[in-house]
Amino acid sequence: MTAVPASAGPAAARRVSKVNKLSKVSVSLPDALTRSVRDRMGQGRFSAYVTAAVERQLELDRLAELVDGFEERPGRPISDDLMAEAEAAWHAE
Repeated sequence: MTAVPASAGPAAARRVSKVNKLSKVSVSLPDALTRSVRDRMGQGRFSAYVTAAVERQLELDRLAELVDGFEERPGRPISDDLMAEAEAAWHAE
């Protein structure tokens, strides 16, 4: 699926919807979160914002699975020192 950046306008969302088959789903979100997205994106952009967020989360999930797969292999390919440095940098952000 092609991501629609949160900064993209309504025309970008329409282009993506013409290329990809869309499914209408229902999700429950906290009111404060819903208001924050609407305040940031305005009317008509909520779905594009959520789509971009879900795509980012799926990418992070796949990367975590990849790392888990490497860590399960014998002879860990990443040293403990390098892993600690990477984790410190990750949590510093």
